[in-house]
Amino acid sequence: MDYRSWRSQLIQEGAKKRIPILGEFEITSACNLACEMCYMSDHSLRSEKATAEWKELFKATRDAGMVFALLTGGEIFMRKDFVELYEYLFDLGVRITLFTNGTMLNDAILQSLVKRRPDFVAITLYGASNETYEIVTKNKRGFDLVNQSIDKLKAHQIPILLRTIPIRPIVRELEAVIAYAKSKDVPLGYSLYVGPTRELCHQELGLRLEPLELIEFERRMRESFGLEPEQDFLENQNQTKCAALRSGFYLDHRFHLMACAMLNHPKKQITPDTFLQTFHELGDVFEALDQCDACHACDTKSSCIQCYARRFLEGNAKTCHPYLKAIAKLRRGTRHETN
Repeated sequence: MDYRSWRSQLIQEGAKKRIPILGEFEITSACNLACEMCYMSDHSLRSEKATAEWKELFKATRDAGMVFALLTGGEIFMRKDFVELYEYLFDLGVRITLFTNGTMLNDAILQSLVKRRPDFVAITLYGASNETYEIVTKNKRGFDLVNQSIDKLKAHQIPILLRTIPIRPIVRELEAVIAYAKSKDVPLGYSLYVGPTRELCHQELGLRLEPLELIEFERRMRESFGLEPEQDFLENQNQTKCAALRSGFYLDHRFHLMACAMLNHPKKQITPDTFLQTFHELGDVFEALDQCDACHACDTKSSCIQCYARRFLEGNAKTCHPYLKAIAKLRRGTRHETN
């Protein structure tokens, strides 16, 4: 059994026993980019937790059974104490994945990753040119900075996965994005869903693709790299159940325990002493939330990207939204054609 399969199996077994195997930590809300489609609405440092507080929480989650951790933000390298936090968590025996925009890698961070290798560093790719980066992220040198980071990580043989999202400015130069990833000999993963912020403070989704466009985006990505959408990569083994609050959890930068990055309910602020109790408490709440009745007998279920969080963000968690339904129907038709 390879490492990825072993990891997935361990997370699935943890879900049966309600053990928090996989933790996702939003260690900061701060970010040096200004992406319109970001699910976070607050990128200030006002609510930043102290180094000691994060260390106590890392230890409590490890002691409760956590084996795998994902560090995300905001931009994780914005924290001045990133190296200290990363090395502390690593030395607890936790396997770590990093999500970053790739524009802030410095020598101190690089040397830390060389000494204590993460499972991999996932870099979100917002285009294949500085021009597109400026449109999407408002950073005029974003692509050059990411390119430099990728070269440095590859030079030290640190595992990298590139990720991208289906929004119009990126899709306009998708062939260049794909060619760039191939030129670096790095796999390019992808998401299929772009939604509002989790606080629902805005609903403007003009950047995202229509269902037919999204299917074409997926076709081009799969033909180029053969990878599944990011939801599979993040351990969502089917479209109706995931690890959220079963063997996985998400902690935001204010220490609110949540099901995932997209969903701000149920949530509850925790301390190291209350983590495990709250994990089980919110797990019961999440399990009892009304599901979409139509999903159980739907003939497109195996091709659908719906989940409670996405239905909630689309407006009603109890019903299947037309946007998600249209994607499922088109994906099902496409997969039948290729079988």
